[in-house]
Amino acid sequence: MQCSQAVLPGSLPSSGPELADRLDWTARHPAGVDMAVADSLADVLASQRRAEDAIGAAAVLQPTMAQLAVVENLARQARGPMRLPVLNVGQQWAQFASHLCRHAGDVPAARACGAQALEWAEELGDRSMISTLLVSRAHLAAEAGEVGAMIGPGPRRAARRQSRDRAACRRCWVRGTRPRDGRRQRRR
Repeated sequence: MQCSQAVLPGSLPSSGPELADRLDWTARHPAGVDMAVADSLADVLASQRRAEDAIGAAAVLQPTMAQLAVVENLARQARGPMRLPVLNVGQQWAQFASHLCRHAGDVPAARACGAQALEWAEELGDRSMISTLLVSRAHLAAEAGEVGAMIGPGPRRAARRQSRDRAACRRCWVRGTRPRDGRRQRRR
């Protein structure tokens, strides 16, 4: 399936065939992702959200999951200055997919998509998205009757610790130092 076929017909923004061609090409050549692709993925996500508002979660679930698979592949291969924009749009896709899965009653898929979104949000240090995802996780736990998971501090504490550790690693990489000891190291 081509990337553009994973989108509901007629839901692409008015950019027309150029957008569909760009997304299809990028799906086949993930290393060629650029800012225009990240913006296009954000536009497609906005279209999918409008479609969900108009026709319901069940109708957009399958196309959204197919598109999320493409975004996950892009995120796995994104490097350099394009990594953060790809992760930003990726966390939004994964959060939306989690929302759709929850409404479809697929709790394991909702948790998996939410966990992916949370991982990317932590890497980005996006506190707003992290908060949104933790609230969503608590709602899923409450609906499943898992009170311990809903109120326990474990997930929140782990998320904060991972977020701090990743931020420290990013700072060390930028400065060219090792974590915790402050000594300079050569980049390879």
